[in-house]
Amino acid sequence: MKIGDIDPDASGSNFVAKVVKVTKVETKATMSLYEVKVGDETGMVSVSHRGELPPLLAEGAVVVFRNVLVRMTKIQEKTYLRVVVNQWGKVVPHTPETAFGTSADFTVDESPEKDKTNVEYEMSDE
Repeated sequence: MKIGDIDPDASGSNFVAKVVKVTKVETKATMSLYEVKVGDETGMVSVSHRGELPPLLAEGAVVVFRNVLVRMTKIQEKTYLRVVVNQWGKVVPHTPETAFGTSADFTVDESPEKDKTNVEYEMSDE
């Protein structure tokens, strides 16, 4: 899967991405929260990570996300998409064995209109 194909109904998704930016989010909780912006040639998305940030999520690293979930997050009365790595998900370094035949040699499309995190979604009651 490519990041440009991620939608609110996606679950158990697998993709290769480059870490673009890591931001620590200030919270009242004792556990750390990070927003990790990752991308590929089709776009970008934010990954929410709780707890200690692993070294493999350093800016510029190419990693493989396995079995990750898409969650909708409400921020200031608007709903946005986030990728979450829960207890069944995994993030591993990119290697030929882990990357689904995908090369690590790509340029991230950082244009704002390709950032899936910036798209506002409307929640339905269905």
